Formats: sequence, structure tokens, C-alpha cells
Amino acid sequence: MKFRDFIQAVISGLQLPWYQRLIPFLIRAAERSLEAQSKLGDSIDATNIREHITHQNRPPNRLDRLLQWLVGGKPNLLDREPYDALQGIYAATDTAFFMASAVAKKYTSWLGSRSWVAGDPGIRIKHLNVWVAQDASLPVFRSNVDLLEYTINNIDTLGMLHATDRPETFELRTEFLDDYQRKDPGTPVGATVALTKQSVSHLVIASMTYDGKEYDRRDQIPEQAAHAVLRGVVAYMTIASHAFHAHYQSSARVAALSQSMLPMSHPVRQVLMPTELGTTNSAARAARTLLGEDGPLVRVFPFTYIGLCAMRRNYTTHPIASDSPFPGHRVATDYNVWWTYITKYMSDVVDALYPAGTTTLDPVAKEWLQAVDGRVSRTEDRAALIRVLTSAFMIQVRHNFMSNRIVSHIVRYMSILEPSETRVARALLTMVMFKGTELRWVPITRDFSSNIDHREARAVMRAFYQGMAGIRVSHELSQPHEIEASTGM
Repeated sequence: MKFRDFIQAVISGLQLPWYQRLIPFLIRAAERSLEAQSKLGDSIDATNIREHITHQNRPPNRLDRLLQWLVGGKPNLLDREPYDALQGIYAATDTAFFMASAVAKKYTSWLGSRSWVAGDPGIRIKHLNVWVAQDASLPVFRSNVDLLEYTINNIDTLGMLHATDRPETFELRTEFLDDYQRKDPGTPVGATVALTKQSVSHLVIASMTYDGKEYDRRDQIPEQAAHAVLRGVVAYMTIASHAFHAHYQSSARVAALSQSMLPMSHPVRQVLMPTELGTTNSAARAARTLLGEDGPLVRVFPFTYIGLCAMRRNYTTHPIASDSPFPGHRVATDYNVWWTYITKYMSDVVDALYPAGTTTLDPVAKEWLQAVDGRVSRTEDRAALIRVLTSAFMIQVRHNFMSNRIVSHIVRYMSILEPSETRVARALLTMVMFKGTELRWVPITRDFSSNIDHREARAVMRAFYQGMAGIRVSHELSQPHEIEASTGM
């Protein structure tokens, strides 16, 4: 830690009550880990990407094993059968992040058990603001209803959003979340939220049905009800859509299968290589620190570990259709633009690798595709390969609506607006989880095409990267320069 950073941490710590003065040091240690990862991303290009991929997949060394032991080998939310993509790939972990997480887990367990930690909401806001910078470009919310509406419009809630018979109305349906075991069974988190299309790109909350009661007007919705529903929505997005689908199912699992089944000389592997960067290590680190049965996510969200496991197990990936199923939702509309763009170039790549008249893929690619997709038949392997390649790049667009400064902003407000009896430790853990969203990683626009040995495929991918400048989307998070090449940060 630099001397300047050390002094800042000391000053910040002195502004807190004595029992919270370790917080800035823990925060800074985790921040330094993420900053190092961000700086690493600046150095990766087509000339050295294979070296970076090789390094991230090296066998665990003694330090890795020591850190695994220190953090603990308890079950986590990414434990999966029959193929565990995280098995044996905890290499290249970061000492600072693991040490901070290990200490934070013990410290916040102790801190959270003190009844005197819970204090006046105004005091809690002051303490949070010591080390959480507010983004002036983002809105200030007057109520939980406003915050819930902002969330629906600006993060990936499509798995919970439903069209109705009227084209100008939609419903957010989250009653299914009440089927999962909660810490407080008496407080539902599910609801039906009626939404009306106010403009081309904005949905407004019109009414809500919650806990068997109908609130016909927006101003009748209780703040406690909106807050409970918001916590359920963010938990589902974070655990199911973000951690499981984006980081594990679509990234770490695919990258691990590629690493074990496709040699680096294979053109399919070379096309996908940017999407591999850091993904297995990122998922492994999250599994060990954030997603354990006694980890921060279990502490922060309203569900028990058993409930979160059931949520992950029952998760169904939201399909990205060829035409947007929610024409009033700007996120879905932008997804459709990206899906169409990526599909076009991935189709061209497959045509380049397997020209017209080629009846099947090569055996290595076919075996890998079967392991990744699981639905491939002999007659449709080309279509399946296009779908898998498209999904590998499309998940980067979706991931940007699950982990970004807007999500961090929403969670920050959730922590501030928590009931007064909620422990400060809960707010601390929530902020640590999302602190890294402000840092940059390898952008999806970085041209890695010269890494591809196959001449025709290289030309297609060069056009793919260069053409992104012409993509026209409406949401700031859909812009090409905002999206990262992998979920490895």
C-alpha cells in the first residue's frame, strides 16, 4: 500500500467509531487487488493474449492452496455437477483480495453480532459516505418506489418482465421468489408490479399487488413493500442472472471446457479467446469469497443459503429472441441490436471455417460443442456453433447490465435505505461486492483478430471489431466502449 493511501485510510478510519476503524483498510486492500487486475487488462492485446490465457490456467501453486485453506472449503453457490468448471483452476488468485475477504468475513461476523452497531440512519449514511463516493451523474431517489422503477429500467430484469395484452403495459412478476426459503418468512419479497410505457425508453410503475393486497395507485404503495420487492429483484439478478448465468454458466464453464478440449491452435478457440480472459479465476475467487454458505451474499440478501441454492438450481436462462419481446424496454431493444450484429459475424466466421459443402465440423470442435451446448444433433451442428459463438460475445453485453456503476449506485441506496435495525456490516459487505464496477477491464472493442491463424476467419473478425463503431443503441451501458471483452474482472 502506498504511503498516501495508507494516510487516507488512517484518516478515514479515524472518522468512524472505534469498532468500525478497520473498514477502510479492508476496503483499500480489496480495491488494490481489483486495481491491479484492471491495470493488467490494459496490457493485454493480440500479441500476448495466448500468454495471458496460459498463465491464468496454470496449476494451483502452494500460495493458491494456502489461500483456499484460509478462506475455507465450505460449499458455495457455484458448486455444480456433473462438470465443475472451477475444479483445479484457482490459480493466479490475488493475495490482497483473498486476505481482505478472509479477515472481513471474521470481522463482520463479530461486528454484526453487536447490537450497538445498528444506529441512526443519518449517522449510517455519514459513515458510508466516508468511503463510498457518490456518482453525481446518477439520480438521487426520494423513495423506494422511485428506486425500484429506476432498477426495472436500467438493469437486466428481463427474466422477470412480462408483456401483457396491451402493448403499452408490462408486468414485473416476482411472486415466484417467495417459494425460496427466506430469513424472515413473514416478509414476502415477491409481487406483481404493473408498468406503463411513458416514453419510447421508459416504463413507470402504475400499481402493485403485494402480500395479497392491491395498491391501485403509485402513491399508495408502501415504502416497506417497494423495498422488499427491490431486495428480491436485486438478489435474483445477482445470484441467478449474474453469478450463475453470466460468470459461471456462460463464461467460466465454457472457458474451462475450451481450455481442456480445444488446443490454442484451433481457430474456434482463437475466435473465443478474448471472452476467456480471467473468467475462470474471477468465478473461482467469487465462489471462495462471496458465494460461500456463510459468505457476504448470503448475509446481505433476504434468502437463506438453502433458498439461494434452490434459486440457482431452478434458474432458466432468459432467451434473447431475434426480435425483442419487450419493445417498450430499452435494454431489450438494445440487446436485439447487439444480438443481430454478433450473429451476422459469427455466421460469417462459421462459413469461413467450414465452407459451403462441408457437411460437419471437425471432430475436435464437434466434441467441444456437444460438451458446451448439449443439444447438438448431427444435422444442425453449424447452427449450434453459430449460436454458441454468438452467446459467448452476447453475454458480455448482458453482463454490463448486471455489474456496473448503476447497479453499484442502486445497491448503495438500498444499504442507506435499509431499516434502522439492519447492521452496518450488511452495508459494508454490499459495498465491497460492487466496489470493482468502477474499474475498467479489457474492452470488447479491442481488436484481437490478428491472433487468429485462419486467414478468412481473421478477416471476418477484423471487420467484426471495426464495425462496432457503427452500432447504434440508446442506453449508455449498451455503447460498445462501455462493454468488456470478458466477465473476468
